[in-house]
Amino acid sequence: MLENIKISTLDNGCRIVTSSLPGIESVAVGIFTGVGSRYETSRQAGHSHFLEHMLFKGSAKRTARAISRDIEGRGGNVNAYTNFESTAYYASVPAAAVSTALDVLGDMYVAPKLSSDDVNKERAVIMEEMSMYHDQPDSFAMELSQRSLWTSHPLGGEVIGNAKSLSGTTSESLAEFHGTNYNTASTVIAAAGKVDHEAFVSKANKYACRIPAGKINKFKRVTKSTARTQLLADLRETEQVNAVIAFRSTGRHDPRRHIVNILNVILGGNMSSRLFQVVREKHGLAYSVASFPRFYNDTGSFHVVAGLDRTRSVKGLSLCAGELAKLAAKTVSRAELSRAVDYLVGGLQIGLETARSQMFWIGNGVLSGQRQTPAEMIAKIRQVTPEDIQQVAQELFRPENVSLALVMPRQSTHTPENHLDAILRCLA
Repeated sequence: MLENIKISTLDNGCRIVTSSLPGIESVAVGIFTGVGSRYETSRQAGHSHFLEHMLFKGSAKRTARAISRDIEGRGGNVNAYTNFESTAYYASVPAAAVSTALDVLGDMYVAPKLSSDDVNKERAVIMEEMSMYHDQPDSFAMELSQRSLWTSHPLGGEVIGNAKSLSGTTSESLAEFHGTNYNTASTVIAAAGKVDHEAFVSKANKYACRIPAGKINKFKRVTKSTARTQLLADLRETEQVNAVIAFRSTGRHDPRRHIVNILNVILGGNMSSRLFQVVREKHGLAYSVASFPRFYNDTGSFHVVAGLDRTRSVKGLSLCAGELAKLAAKTVSRAELSRAVDYLVGGLQIGLETARSQMFWIGNGVLSGQRQTPAEMIAKIRQVTPEDIQQVAQELFRPENVSLALVMPRQSTHTPENHLDAILRCLA
């Protein structure tokens, strides 16, 4: 896996990385920029996501229709994403069309049209997208969880922005944001599949040389004084109680992240996990129950999510918290640890079998400064001990660290405070 990685840094600071895959007849190309919603001011909230949308609305050379047509007309596909710390534009195409993919993505990236008419139209679309997420109880519970963990901090906001910031977004403000943040120091161009590194660098340089110079983007760091809110609840007309129990955790550069990943598999990462087996299979209290970590540059979070029966939701959260407490109180068995490690390693190996997955691995790795091979990661995963897992569980799952987000019925058997009290009692 990923044995043919090559990296070049151009004179202007832009980095280009490739992974050549024998036997593959396609290429996945991506342009990554190290800016996401946590880099925005309150006035700019949602600019990263808005800009991602706008880059598909036309460029110096292409209309919006031509952007998709030129990729799809060659049998490929094109898309993008924005998160808290990065934005990426990517396409998968047959190997013969790699120049076209670079031309489309490169022109979008360096010369977006950003017309006022398009901004006004897309604002309405994004407002609808925001309403869609708010209307989905499980999605909105996660938004509340972010807000509870990082109160009055950019990590606590929504990637999509908010109604006030979106209404103030203009073509001028987006152009300023683009010019400032889409710079050579924060840009990585990646490709994986049937690709020759030197030839790809030569093609990519045509667009990379047009990216403005700049410095690595800065963000507001999380500190011990960053506020959190222990309980946030949204009461609405809904049948279930959607709950998210959350804790601040380790960042992506913390070596303990491998321990957190294994802990997550054991707790709620698959159908064999403790939460699934206890809350769903044994007690039948939830259709959906799981856990997952999130890793950022300077911090991280750990979430337990559940959609619970409204009449038995307190019991359901008590069972979830009880499993957290057990991980802190007693070491896991070697057999359970071994199964979790094999699940992680197997998932990693399966997940890196496609050109696109390898492109994301190398692109995000260079962007975040984590140039780690799968073999190196697997070696560290296999070094984790039961005692490591217990120690991290004891550090994370403490009553004073809990944040609880709820989206629940207005008329419910239990109050939001009842749910929080049940969790705190189990963790005490």
